[in-house]
Amino acid sequence: MTRKDLQQIELERQAEQARLDGLKTAMQRNEMGQYATPFPLALKIMQFVRDNWLTAAKDIRFLDPAVGTGAFVSALLHAFDRKHLRSITGIELDPQIASAADKLWSKWGLKVIEADFTRLPFPASPDANFLVANPPYVRHHHLDREAKPYLQQKAQVSVGLKVNGLAGLYCYFLLIAHRWLADDGIGVWLIPSEFMDVNYGKAIKRYLTEQVTLHHVHRFDPEDVQFDDALVSSTVLIFQKRIPSAQHEAIFSVGSELRTPRRSKHIRQQQLADVSKWTSLPDMPLRYVTRNVERLNATICIGDLFDIRRGLATGANEFFILTRQLAREKGLPDRFLRPILPSPRYLTDDVILAGSDGYPVIEPLLVLLDCNLAESEIRYFPPLRVYLEEGKSRGFADRYIPSHRSPWYKQEFRPAAPIVCSYMSRGRSGTSGIRFFRNYSQATAPNVYLMLYPSRAIQRAVEEDPHLLDSLFELLKRASQEHLLYEGRTYGGGLNKIEPNELARVPLPNDPILEHIGSKPRQFVLLEKKQTLLAKGEHARGRRH
Repeated sequence: MTRKDLQQIELERQAEQARLDGLKTAMQRNEMGQYATPFPLALKIMQFVRDNWLTAAKDIRFLDPAVGTGAFVSALLHAFDRKHLRSITGIELDPQIASAADKLWSKWGLKVIEADFTRLPFPASPDANFLVANPPYVRHHHLDREAKPYLQQKAQVSVGLKVNGLAGLYCYFLLIAHRWLADDGIGVWLIPSEFMDVNYGKAIKRYLTEQVTLHHVHRFDPEDVQFDDALVSSTVLIFQKRIPSAQHEAIFSVGSELRTPRRSKHIRQQQLADVSKWTSLPDMPLRYVTRNVERLNATICIGDLFDIRRGLATGANEFFILTRQLAREKGLPDRFLRPILPSPRYLTDDVILAGSDGYPVIEPLLVLLDCNLAESEIRYFPPLRVYLEEGKSRGFADRYIPSHRSPWYKQEFRPAAPIVCSYMSRGRSGTSGIRFFRNYSQATAPNVYLMLYPSRAIQRAVEEDPHLLDSLFELLKRASQEHLLYEGRTYGGGLNKIEPNELARVPLPNDPILEHIGSKPRQFVLLEKKQTLLAKGEHARGRRH
C-alpha cells in the first residue's frame, strides 16, 4: 500500500471518529473519558520521538493500550518506515470503536485486542518496546466503588506505589503500563497536566522520578487547548524504562509547539523529588520551587496569619441566592436572609464598603436564603413555605449538598470574613489573576471565593491596632504573582485556581509590619512555625516507616 492509500485511510478514520462521537452524548463521553487524539497532534508527537529517541530503531514493537480508532497507529505509519515495524498492537474497551480500528488498520498490521486494559493480566515477558497512549480521561467520581480499590491494588502490584483515591483513570493506566513495557523501551503519554500539581499526582511523580529515566516533559500552554471537546491542559511525557543515573537530566518545556517551545530547561532528575509543583518548571527558577526547609522556616506565609476556608457551597445557587429586591417581592422574611457577595467579576473595587445595615454597597445586591426551622414550622411563614415547596418540586432538595443537610435549606456556617480573595481567574500571561478584597460588610461569600479569617494572634493584635487588617490587606496584594501561580494550578484555557492550603503556603514579602505580630515578635512566630514543620516531618516519616 502506498503513502496515498495511508492518507486516504486516515481521512476515513477521522470521518468514522466523528460518526462514533455522534452516537454518544457529551455526558456519556465525559463519563467514559473518550477524547480522541487529534491526528495533527499525534503525528507531531510521533515525529518528535522518532527524531530524538528512535532515530536508529529497526525493530519496533508498538503498543497503544487505549487505541481508540487508531490516531497514534496512523501517526506511527506516517512517521516510520513499515519495514522497521515488527508488531503493532492496540487495546480498546469499547466494542464499536475496537471494531472500527480493526477494519481500518488490520491490513496495515494492527492487531486489536478488545478488552479493558486495566483488567488484563500482566504479560510474563513484556514485548512492547514503544508504548504510546492518550489514556481515558475518566475522573475519580466516575469510577465505580468496586473499580477504584481494584485499580489501586493493580497499580501497587505494578510499581509498588499507592495511588490516592482522587486520581483519575489515566493515572492507573500509566502505572499499570509499566509492566507492559520492555526494559529500555520508550513510553510516551499524552495526559492532563493537573497531575503535576495535585496531591493525587504524587504517585505519578514518584514513578517518573525514581523508576524510569525521564527524558522530556512538555506542557502545552494552558491557553492552547489540544482537544476541541475537553477543556484540559495537556502534557507529553517521554521516558525510558530504565533506572535513572545520578546525573541524568530531564528536559522540561512549555509552549504551543513541542519542537519549538516557548521555554525549556534541563533539570537533574534527582532534584525533581524536591519540587512539589512541576507546572512551575521551566518558567520559575529552581531556587523558588524546591523545598528549602531553611527558607521556609525564615518566611512568614499567608497561612501563618490567617485561617483560610473556601466560601459557602449552597448546592443550588440559582435557588438559594437571590437579589435583595426579588427576595422582598417574594415576601421572604428578612430573618432568613443573609447578605452574600456576588461573583468577583462584578467587583470593580478591591474595597467592599458597607451600609448601616451591614449589607455591602455593591451591585448586584444579593441575599442568601438560610433557615434552620423544621419543615413543620415553615407553615407560619406562608411566602417562605411557597418558595421552599417550589424549590422542592424543581428537585433542589434532592441535589447532593442540600440532601445531606437537615433541613435541606439550612446553610453551613460561614461568617463574613474581613478579607476574601477570588478562588479562580484567568490571569494575563505571567499573572495569576487572583484578587484580594477588603470586606467591611457583613456579607458572607460563595465558593468562588476563599475567606481569610485572622488567626488568634492577629485578632489580639487588631484589638491593639484597629488598622492592622488594612495594612495586612495591602501586604497581601503585594504577594508575588510567581508564588501565587506556583502554589496554585492552571487548567486548560488559562484558568488559574488556588485552594485554601495552597494559598496558605504563599510567602508574604518582608515588611516592618511583620516584625511584631500582637505580643509575639517575628522570631517567636518563626520558631513556632519551625516546630510545626518539624513535627509534620516527623509524623510523615513515621507513617512511611
